[in-house]
Amino acid sequence: FIHAAAEGKITQRFDRLLMVAPADPALLGEIKGLNADLAKAQTAQALKEAARSITLVGSDEDPWLPNGIEKTYAKPLDLPWVLMEGAGHFNLASGFSQWQGVIDWINDPAADITVR
Repeated sequence: FIHAAAEGKITQRFDRLLMVAPADPALLGEIKGLNADLAKAQTAQALKEAARSITLVGSDEDPWLPNGIEKTYAKPLDLPWVLMEGAGHFNLASGFSQWQGVIDWINDPAADITVR
């Protein structure tokens, strides 16, 4: 989503976007199309134009986000974030399957996303 927004490819604005455990761009190597500069003000502005509300969710123990959700994404993009301590990478190996907090969030953006 970040890269599509930065390149102007989002043609219809989203109401809400939940970004869960996005990988650190430094770990993605040179994957074509995944090169948006998170530090550029234009990237943050493009995201805000592409979605009315964006929430980031990350874990303090995610191997794909070694510098954390706040430092890697929230601060450079000026976005709100939720930290779930000890959650790993939010996959089956980390103990995730059905995630009640996300189901609740779909119906109510004020719901507690951390409910598992």
